[in-house]
Amino acid sequence: MQKKNSSIGYLTHVLLPVLIYSGISGAVVGAVISLFSFVSDWLSEHSYEIYFFVKNNLYYLPLFFLGLAVLAVLMFLLLTKIPEVKGSGIPRTEGLLRGVLSFRWYRLVIGTLLGSFLSFFGGLSVGSEGPCVQLGAATSQGVSEIGKNDFAWRRYISTGGASTGIAVAFGAPLTGIIFSLEEVHKKIDPLLLVTVATSVFSGCFTSHAISSLWGGKGLLLPIAGTLQPIPVSQSWILLIIGLVCGVFSVLFNKLLLIADKHSAKTKAKQFVFILAIFVLSGIVGLCFLDSVGSGIRIIHKLLSGEYLLKYALLLLGLKLILVTLSLHSGITGGLFIPMLTIGALLGGVIGDIGIMFGMSESYYQTVILLSMAAFLGASIRTPITAMVLIVEATGAGSGFLSLGLEVFFAYIVAEMCQRIPIYHVFLEKEIERANVGKVLQSFSFELLVDGGSFAEGKVVREILWPVTCRIESISRREEVFVPDGRTKLEAGDILRFKAEGYDKAAIEEELCALVMNN
Repeated sequence: MQKKNSSIGYLTHVLLPVLIYSGISGAVVGAVISLFSFVSDWLSEHSYEIYFFVKNNLYYLPLFFLGLAVLAVLMFLLLTKIPEVKGSGIPRTEGLLRGVLSFRWYRLVIGTLLGSFLSFFGGLSVGSEGPCVQLGAATSQGVSEIGKNDFAWRRYISTGGASTGIAVAFGAPLTGIIFSLEEVHKKIDPLLLVTVATSVFSGCFTSHAISSLWGGKGLLLPIAGTLQPIPVSQSWILLIIGLVCGVFSVLFNKLLLIADKHSAKTKAKQFVFILAIFVLSGIVGLCFLDSVGSGIRIIHKLLSGEYLLKYALLLLGLKLILVTLSLHSGITGGLFIPMLTIGALLGGVIGDIGIMFGMSESYYQTVILLSMAAFLGASIRTPITAMVLIVEATGAGSGFLSLGLEVFFAYIVAEMCQRIPIYHVFLEKEIERANVGKVLQSFSFELLVDGGSFAEGKVVREILWPVTCRIESISRREEVFVPDGRTKLEAGDILRFKAEGYDKAAIEEELCALVMNN
């Protein structure tokens, strides 16, 4: 009887809330991201057409740069009104999902949409995946608040929304699931996995249904022919790719940090930086049309073998400059696609040089894809996400062993250089900016686990506590003990928390939502 009651309790207090909350939230996020992606692709395509037209009709140059200046002014005004939409969006979203940052979801949704559209129409070197993650988390938070969901579930639901955002953006559901587990929460537990998976699959199903209205959405990186795995006899190629991508990822991260450190501290300088990146992107785009936008066009042409070595090197240099300065200016836009583009260009250079030294041309596509995954995985320290993304984006299942070896080799090289992952550094800076003038303090809480609360019956490790909190001890009847991750919480337990933070009331409110029956 007790086992039956336990099963009924799990069904009503865990599975049903997950299926209902995550399913509805995922469907809404899937619809929002589908429409966002459609408009983004439309703006990016028309931006390229405008660049192409002006390049062939130079008497339109004054009007062209006037248009870019107008976009820069609009971007500046937007960032002044809604500064939360600066940059990639992923670090800020991670802060929300870990319980160390907060934002007003409706401001973030509106600001992210407008800022992204301005960046894409201007042809800037930013991607849509960061904004998609932020839109997913903010939209999910909005669904939770409007639906008056239990507060204890909101970070779970928002995590599912963020995962759905990246899954729909790339057309890669497994990537979305793994990204939230590997990068955001850095743990796997059944409750989090089921919540995220429910949201992702609900969102992807909704996205497929909506995108079918305009012809559907194919693979992000379709490849021609069969992908040739690199044999053991050619393992020197793998060593070179891993070493080059690992070292280059460290240098790239260092470059981004330098840019962020010297970002504008006054509104006047910020406007100058924003105007400069729009104008510079316009100049470079007119001279080299393939540099317009996030870089996905470059990746497609590299995979088709359309670039010579010198041109690939030139584009690599230009993209490094444009991506770095885009971050420097604070414009809205993601880093995922630009990082994949830089990885692809590195792969193109390695492939061309390898062919000069006797490598078979049949491995050229493979080298590019391996370099993309290796560079991305090493830069943000998410090797599994990078591997799965390349497999889902290309539809290629062969050569997975080489892919795994390559990504982890580059990851190890980056770890040996002892550089902190780029998103982690940006998150720390976001926390500092959000708490200017406040003092980091230590707090202690003692809370009773109520019967019927979210925490009752769950083990410690599967609950999303604020990351700055830890349970020091549990008093259960006459016993006091230090719990581990496998300890199951019972009604009547007295939990003693130790926490650090800037806002004691906010931390206490979240802890109470988890352990008290509201």
